[in-house]
Parts: sequence; structure tokens; C-alpha cells
Amino acid sequence: MESITEAAKGTGNLMDAAVEASRARCTVGEISDAMEKVFSRYAATIRMVSGAYKSAYGDNSEIANVMERVNFYFIHCSNATLRNMSRICLIIFT
Repeated sequence: MESITEAAKGTGNLMDAAVEASRARCTVGEISDAMEKVFSRYAATIRMVSGAYKSAYGDNSEIANVMERVNFYFIHCSNATLRNMSRICLIIFT
């Protein structure tokens, strides 16, 4: 694992060190941990996007109808049991 950490610092071939560690039966987690000492762990930025599909349709009555039905479902049916949900969905969405 030290050879991977050193290679990650730029003193060697990281790919070669990782392949050799794999041949020695090191796990991906162990190899990642050795590299993390130099590179740190990636942290994705999570952000919410809303309205992307709706804006593509513009003022479309079909989309407005679907949104109205979905809102109705969440207002009136969110406490329904799973058994009744399929029947409720058939009534609302057909």
C-alpha cells in the first residue's frame, strides 16, 4: 500500500502500483484508501433541479392535467395502504 501512496504523490507509476497490489490480492477498498491519503475522497455536489421537463412543454394542458392528478394523489391518497394504491391510481390516472 505504501507504493500506491508514494506513486500517488508523483514518485512512480500509479497504475502499475495498483495492478501489482491487485495481483497481491489487495482489495479495491485498500487500494482506494492508499490513494485517498494523497488525493482525498471525492464529494459530489448534490443539487435539486426542478421544472426542467415542464418548461420544455411550455403551456401545455396535458402537462397541467398530469400535474393536477399527481397533486391530487399526494393530497388525498398518500396515507392509503399499498393494497388500495393500485385501485386508486387506476381511478386517478385513467
